[in-house]
Amino acid sequence: MSDSMRKGKGTEAICRRWSWVAWSMAAGATYDLTFAVAMLAFHERAARILGLAPPGDPLYLRFSGLLLLLLGSLYLLPASSPVRYQGVVLVAACGRFAGFCFLVAAWRAGQGPVFLGLGLMDLVFALLHALLLVRARAAGSMLP
Repeated sequence: MSDSMRKGKGTEAICRRWSWVAWSMAAGATYDLTFAVAMLAFHERAARILGLAPPGDPLYLRFSGLLLLLLGSLYLLPASSPVRYQGVVLVAACGRFAGFCFLVAAWRAGQGPVFLGLGLMDLVFALLHALLLVRARAAGSMLP
């Protein structure tokens, strides 16, 4: 252990970096949980707000909302304990990038511009989670 770690300066920097990871995961959880609630409880209104036609049979939309609810809930784990659940942060970054690719492909195939916007939000979260995780891990994960 270095002298600066013994004096608490290094530990403070490590804690600050991990707190940014927690913040990004809390923001991602809030984003996903908001969409999940909209998809489950207000799917017709949410579709109109996003400029989409509500599906005739909302079964798959609601099932997607349920999965998003579970995913957003999972993101709350690293939001409360980012060092312990850093593997979830890595999976979140990869999943967000996959979501970006999927949504941009849908937009390029002729879906509405909202798909591009949602895809770009996934890209922002993917980069944010990945960058903050790399920085925090570089600072250290062994907290007293």
